[in-house]
Amino acid sequence: MVQPFVERPTLHPRGFNFQARLPYGLRVAEIRAAMEDLYDFLHNVNRFLTSKGWDRLEEMLSGAGFSGLMSELVVQSLSKHSASMTKNRWHNGRPDLVPRGVYPRDAVLAGDQGIEVKASRYGGGW
Repeated sequence: MVQPFVERPTLHPRGFNFQARLPYGLRVAEIRAAMEDLYDFLHNVNRFLTSKGWDRLEEMLSGAGFSGLMSELVVQSLSKHSASMTKNRWHNGRPDLVPRGVYPRDAVLAGDQGIEVKASRYGGGW
């Protein structure tokens, strides 16, 4: 039996502007692949949690904890799928994603090239 609110969403191709000009050579297909990873992660984790009688991950974690987790998952997934961007290898370095090969070992404490990733449950306030 599928638990309520655990169905995996499906990305609709018309929800993407494949003509969008993204920074640092990112491609819309890479963004879509990263989103599919996030949907897979949440679906699999929430299916497991609810099968054991627990709440969904979104309900278990505080807003800040869930947002931080989602931000890290976006960084990890985009780093995996992108030909041009990678995770900043400096622990707590900024920005989160840096162009491949711009910084030594793809690590920088505070760089001026890259993309900072923020996730939120809400449409404003950040």
